[in-house]
Amino acid sequence: MDDGGVRGAIATGLIWLPQRVIGFFPELAQTQGVQTIVTVQLIGLGVGFVGSGIFLLRKQLAIALVLLWFGFGTTWATVIQGFKTVQDFRSSKTLILKAKAQLKADALWIFEGSRELGAAGAMSFYLGPKGIQIPRLSPQPKQELEQDKAHSIRPEIAKSTKTLIEITYLFGDWVWGAPGTAYQTVFVLSDGGSNRLPPGFPGPKPKMLIDKTQMQKDWNGDRPVVFVTDFLRIPKDPNDPPNLNLPKDAGKPLLEIGPRKLYGNAIARKLWLK
Repeated sequence: MDDGGVRGAIATGLIWLPQRVIGFFPELAQTQGVQTIVTVQLIGLGVGFVGSGIFLLRKQLAIALVLLWFGFGTTWATVIQGFKTVQDFRSSKTLILKAKAQLKADALWIFEGSRELGAAGAMSFYLGPKGIQIPRLSPQPKQELEQDKAHSIRPEIAKSTKTLIEITYLFGDWVWGAPGTAYQTVFVLSDGGSNRLPPGFPGPKPKMLIDKTQMQKDWNGDRPVVFVTDFLRIPKDPNDPPNLNLPKDAGKPLLEIGPRKLYGNAIARKLWLK
C-alpha cells in the first residue's frame, strides 16, 4: 500500500471509529460535542501509544516517554471535558438547582424511575447535601416520626411548632440523619413500567417508593409537587411513550434539560410563574 493508501485508511479510521464507538451509546449520540471529544481522545491515544512504541524500538526512551504522556494527557483533558459536555444528560444537577430557585422548600419531588437505580439518590443530594438544621424538633437517634399514608405530620407535632418552616420539613419525604438535621428525599414510582422496575431489597418495602394512585392524590393536593421523567427512556419505543406515567393535568413541562423533563402540579406552576 502506498503512502496515499495509508493516509486514506487513517482518515477513514478517524471518521469511522469515533462513530462506531458512539454507536454503543445511542442516548449520547445526539449530544453536541461528543463525537469531537471521542475523536480527539482516540487520536491522542493513538499518537501516544504508536509513537511511544516506535521510539522505544529505537531505544530513544525520553521521546517515547514524552509521547506516552502526551497520550495520557490528551485522554485526561478530553475525559474532563466529556464530563462537562454530558453533564446535563448523565446528571440532574442543573435541573435540580434551577428548579429549586423557582419552588418552595416544601415541594414534593417524584421521579419516574430509571434503569439507573442511583438517580433518585443523586437528586436528593442536589436538593440539599447539608440538610436542614431543626434541633428543637429532632427525635432521639434511631427513632422515626410516625407519618400517615398522605405524607403528613402528626397533629401533636404540628401543634407544638411555631412556624410554618418547622412544619414543612417534617413531611414524609424528609428523613432524619444526624441529630437535629433533616434531609429531603425523592420519591420513585413503584409502577412505572418494565423499563424502570424499582429496586428490590430484603425486608420491608422502601419508603421512597410511591405508586401512581398516591402520586395523583398528592398531585391534586394543596402542596407543590413536581415530577421528573426518566432520562434513560428509549426514544420512539411504542411501549414506553413519554406520557406513560405523567399525572393527570400534567400540562407542559416547566423545565426541560437534556433528556429530563420536569412537570409541576397547579400549585407548583403558580410558584414557577411568580
